[in-house]
Amino acid sequence: MEREKPFRNGRCKNGRKDFPAPDLRCSGGRADAPRAPGESGKKLKEFVENPDVSVTVTEANSFKVYVSGQVRTPGVFKLRTETNLLQIISMAGGFTEWANPKKILIIRKANGTEKRIIANHKRMADGKELILVLKPGDTVIVP
Repeated sequence: MEREKPFRNGRCKNGRKDFPAPDLRCSGGRADAPRAPGESGKKLKEFVENPDVSVTVTEANSFKVYVSGQVRTPGVFKLRTETNLLQIISMAGGFTEWANPKKILIIRKANGTEKRIIANHKRMADGKELILVLKPGDTVIVP
């Protein structure tokens, strides 16, 4: 007996798999990964004679950056590669006519503390200031 019911984007519709395998349940809408390689197969032996377990990553979303304020399309951006401030502003559709690109605020949380960085888009674009590379969870606010 072989069943295949893949999780799509790490989500389950009903919060559980169809068979009672303890390490393949969903919690909070996200699929829990087994704790150790081969652990799923060991647990499934109780229900399937020779379980063959494989995991396929269908999409990798490394981290999110939040962009708000005077950009054309503010929102949450899922990034897969290293992205800098100039790139994220372009991804957000560029500045509105009321934007102040000289005083962009980046809020970054690290080690339980919040760091606030003021960046000047024009100076970065002109090569007069180092281009800021964004980190997971950064919030970019364009005044």
